[in-house]
Amino acid sequence: MNASKTSPVARHSAAEFSWRRSSRSGGGSNGANCLEAAALSPTSVAIRDSKDTVGDYPILSIPTYDWTGLVTTIKSWRCPAR
Repeated sequence: MNASKTSPVARHSAAEFSWRRSSRSGGGSNGANCLEAAALSPTSVAIRDSKDTVGDYPILSIPTYDWTGLVTTIKSWRCPAR
């Protein structure tokens, strides 16, 4: 990787953010297999594994416009009901 094209990695505590998950994630063991999202800033969103509420694992940060595109695409899928 070209060092001139890298950017510094910001360090955040998972407790800093208001984490949200889909209302369709359910509870119990199903609710533990979800992604949670939180706004880092007006231009970026943090994503984490719902099982990691203390921040032992990395938090993925993506631009807000990419997050919006991902959510829009997922909502457009037609999955069979379980």
